[in-house]
Amino acid sequence: MKREAKEKYAEISEAIEQAEKAEFDRILDDIASGSKKRLIRIRNNESDIEMIYLRCRRIAIVLEYFRFRTPKQNAVLKKDCDDVIKMIAFNEYRLNTDKANVFEAADCVLALSDGGISKKDVVGVFSKQHPNDGTVYGENNEELPELLLNISSYLLKRGEEELALRAMRYLVECSRRRAGEGSPQHREIVASVALALDTKYPQFRYDICAAENKKFVPEPNYEYTVEDSDFYGALGLAAVSLEKNEEAYEAFDKSYGIRQKLLGEDNGFTQLACRERAVLAIMLGKNIKENVDKLRIFLEKLQNGKFSEIMDGKLALIYEAKTLYVILLAVEDDKCRECKPYLDRYGELCDVFGKDSGEVCINRRFYFNALGLYWMTVGELFKAEQWFKTALEEDKCESGTENDVSDVVIKLNLCTVAIKQNDPERLCALLSELEEMKEEDDSEFTDRCRYMMQFGICVLYDSGYLELDEETAERFKDDIEVLKEDIIKNEVSDKRCAAEAAVSVCMTAMLLIASDFATEAEREEYMRLMDHVTENYAPTLEPSRAAAINAMTAAIMRCRHDYRVASGYITAAEEFADSTEVMPVVLADLYTNKAVIMFALNEEQRAAESAKKTLECIEKQRCEYVKYCNDKRLIGILTFAQRAFLTVYGVLREVIKDDWALYEFVIRNKALASLTGKERNRVIQSGRMDTSLAKKIRAAQDRLAEIEARGVFVDSSADYEAEKEKLREMEAEFAEEFPEDTVFTDITAEAVKRKIPCNSVVVEYSLYFEAEKADSPNEETEAAFDVFVIQKTETDCSIRRVVIPNASDIVERTEKFNMILQKEAQHEADSDDLDEKERLRASLYHDLLEPVEGFMAGFETVWLAPDNVAVNLPFDVLGRSKRDIPGDRHNFVIIECSRDFLFGSDGAANGSGSLIIGNPKYLLNEKTISPKAKQDSDKEKKHESGGNERMVSYADLRNQDICPLPFSEIEANMVSLYCGESCFVGAEASKNHLLNCGTKRNIHIATHGFFDLEEETNSLYSSCLLFAGAGNWLKNGNATEKYGNGIVTADEISRMDCRNVELVVLSACFGGMNDAVLAKGFCGMVGGFAAAGVKYVISCLWTADDFASAVLMAEFYRQYKGCKLSPPAALRAAKKYLRRVTIQELAEKNWFDIALKNGELSSEARDAVLVLSNMPSKFAPFNNEIYWAGFTCFRCN
Repeated sequence: MKREAKEKYAEISEAIEQAEKAEFDRILDDIASGSKKRLIRIRNNESDIEMIYLRCRRIAIVLEYFRFRTPKQNAVLKKDCDDVIKMIAFNEYRLNTDKANVFEAADCVLALSDGGISKKDVVGVFSKQHPNDGTVYGENNEELPELLLNISSYLLKRGEEELALRAMRYLVECSRRRAGEGSPQHREIVASVALALDTKYPQFRYDICAAENKKFVPEPNYEYTVEDSDFYGALGLAAVSLEKNEEAYEAFDKSYGIRQKLLGEDNGFTQLACRERAVLAIMLGKNIKENVDKLRIFLEKLQNGKFSEIMDGKLALIYEAKTLYVILLAVEDDKCRECKPYLDRYGELCDVFGKDSGEVCINRRFYFNALGLYWMTVGELFKAEQWFKTALEEDKCESGTENDVSDVVIKLNLCTVAIKQNDPERLCALLSELEEMKEEDDSEFTDRCRYMMQFGICVLYDSGYLELDEETAERFKDDIEVLKEDIIKNEVSDKRCAAEAAVSVCMTAMLLIASDFATEAEREEYMRLMDHVTENYAPTLEPSRAAAINAMTAAIMRCRHDYRVASGYITAAEEFADSTEVMPVVLADLYTNKAVIMFALNEEQRAAESAKKTLECIEKQRCEYVKYCNDKRLIGILTFAQRAFLTVYGVLREVIKDDWALYEFVIRNKALASLTGKERNRVIQSGRMDTSLAKKIRAAQDRLAEIEARGVFVDSSADYEAEKEKLREMEAEFAEEFPEDTVFTDITAEAVKRKIPCNSVVVEYSLYFEAEKADSPNEETEAAFDVFVIQKTETDCSIRRVVIPNASDIVERTEKFNMILQKEAQHEADSDDLDEKERLRASLYHDLLEPVEGFMAGFETVWLAPDNVAVNLPFDVLGRSKRDIPGDRHNFVIIECSRDFLFGSDGAANGSGSLIIGNPKYLLNEKTISPKAKQDSDKEKKHESGGNERMVSYADLRNQDICPLPFSEIEANMVSLYCGESCFVGAEASKNHLLNCGTKRNIHIATHGFFDLEEETNSLYSSCLLFAGAGNWLKNGNATEKYGNGIVTADEISRMDCRNVELVVLSACFGGMNDAVLAKGFCGMVGGFAAAGVKYVISCLWTADDFASAVLMAEFYRQYKGCKLSPPAALRAAKKYLRRVTIQELAEKNWFDIALKNGELSSEARDAVLVLSNMPSKFAPFNNEIYWAGFTCFRCN
């Protein structure tokens, strides 16, 4: 210990020498420069405080460790005592020393000792050194606290934390002994000590304040002082730092009450105490609205300079930022719109202070997340998503994370965006990320986070993205038991947490009630739970959440046919919604439920009013979502609106008897995603938007389309997520720049009537869900078709409406019929299939065409607008038998919706010339391999890579059918003769010709086409045409500069500008197939060309025979180009020709000779041609409908 003491003594002595030298050097420098600045000493300057500390510390070391001192040490001790007392006297503006200075010097030594000396030792030394001062130790001194606090602050700066805290603790204990426990003076000193410390010492601050508070018991009629208020304020701050919020609130409440009484309400310090009290009240969920209003009042006064006397400019800005932080944190989602000015100002202050503000509440990450919440609330989901991502990229607040926004919270906000966008793929990915984060560290997963994750998982199952099974249902039952504990026992106190708990429990209950995995007893229990939530929780929540919970419960009651009870819930939901601003998608769902419920209860007028409100909400959604430049996301987000229309239309048709009015509802709301996409493309093509941005977006979309195709046809890509994120950022930029003053096409029945071609019939099918009455409920919601038949002559236009029930059964039979035709085209159908085909042909004719065929009599051209999977139905061949088909009596042209007459031009397209492509060389610079050899090599490749589930449906594409199409080259040459244009075949048949063909009038493509019949993938990417080099890409996954990947998807085509193109002919398999997507009409390749602006598309619904297609197309172009028939009329004539053409006629036109001279014809194909040529001369080889009925004419614009 002796050695350690000597080291301490030497160290402190050296520090004193250095300090004295530094001070002396500064004085010399000032004298040399002529400055008198340093000659005038300033009270309590840092050098004096430093010297007082050093000398007191050396005195303490000498007294504590050197009982037997040398004369030299005694001399140093005497000098130290003299100097300390003089410096203290100087800093207290005393000309001479007195006993008070001696007291303070003694206290400083005791405070800075290691605890091994007594008061007696110190008093003895100072009494000996200064006998004339009459030292009487133990009296309190007003100057001591300031002195010791200054020394402690200096020590903290030096990093001497232990010694600094020891000095402060001594000051508190000394004050308690001298001033008296509980006295205002002592409490003021305690407050001063606590306030002198920053947030690095929360426990010490709290301990000294809490200890005093426990010991203080005010006597009756005790008169509180301002010092008491300071103490309670310090206690409150100390308690807050340890998250003892209830105790902090009580302390600030007392501080505010004392100041209010002593200083008045308008006093600046009173207002500060009121602010702190309001902040704590908000954190505790006490009267949030009232306390937010108090903060707003404080903020207004602060911004108007009312507190300039008690805080400088920087401190005022800090208080402003911290107050804004709390307001933004506390404001309900429904009130977000009102807080935008606060949010903007908070952002400005974040910029002023930068990233390292030192204040947790001045937090850029919080600001970005709050911006995301604002834009999400007002329905700008693109902006919301981008700001949440920006928040994720921002580093967490370095000064602490207790009030920071965690990655978990931000990702859950992104989950909410994905739910609102109906993007289950994105939602699933985010939830998977959160699950991984939870496994690694669950410390950031609060109850609220758990509730939000539960809700998101339920959405995935409710949407059908994931399939609910028994095991998952049992897990949900366990989850709901936990949620029930939280709800029933009122363990959820935080209002926002309560909202998430309530919504989560309702969603989970809904899912289980609607499933087959809950018993009736469990369903009743879940209904009681939902009833408890709506009655006890909903009224306490923000109105939008309360509306959602009541609407959920109403929907469940509606599904259970308990319409009376449902009526009460939906009325409550509407009342909550009326009291705030709710997104149109939420309102649409609410009014849809109300329309159905009111109709069931025979309140038809109220039902119709609600249904019309639904349509208004759908219109608002369409006008907002037109900013989506990604068709995949556009379809997803409008699915909710489309489903709402199908439901409310079922009500409207029962109440409104005007067929033209009903027809107008249909043409305004059928295939909403297609309609919205057309309006968006019209704006882009008008040149009103930044063309460079459009080009960047298209390039990114092309890149993403290639990656999507890679995932479908080759294998997954690591670049996918990164590219998708880049595209999302540009989509947000696109939405930001989309013209707000865009005027959309006025879609009315009158406008369409004027545009329908004369002497033709429109047959518009519209799927809807039948509305039911409470006294005659159905087990399941029934679907039906309303069919509008519009006859237009030169002088008249009339409408009739026909009802076709049992739509679900029709849809199922349509799918079977199409699949049998596909099997037959591939020569895989057996006799049972063929018998079933005839039965389905007759039944579909009976249900879909026979009810309206009478209205077609006398009209050759029939514009058919099917709905759902019927868009893929070959209406030509529906009939009582295959010998009596309507295609012989009428020329059917398929349209998406009769409103499309409004989007096309009446005359011919403005393009000129033709693009003709046939028989691309799929595998370049390699010897053509047989299907079997390629199949074996691809199997080996797939095995080596571990396989890819997404490949399963594309075995035909990857392994078998990428072989040359020599007849398509013959076809291309024939077409080029009629068009007077050269054609691109073999290695010249690259995709770039198609992607740059917008100025052409006619496009003809004879190649392989593909469509996902199993609908496992998005048809935007799986519907495609193959060009030169496709085989190489499918083999090795490498695209080339000249040929790209050799594949053009429907997605790429949809972004082309083909408004000048009158006709596209796709002599390719499946080119005419369409997905049955709820919000979309034409999908696949037809949908792509429709979006691009093409007027007519002719394509095939199933596998096309190479030879038959060539013959049909030659005749088609003879009729179209030679006879100048319209595309629909020319196709009809060509189909009729193909059915009847004989072997003799084919030989006379040299078809067999041309085919046999083709060097690329395989031996098997050559043999088949020879066999065919030797058939009887009168034989019609292509009479079977599989050769010609699949070719369909679509009018797209």
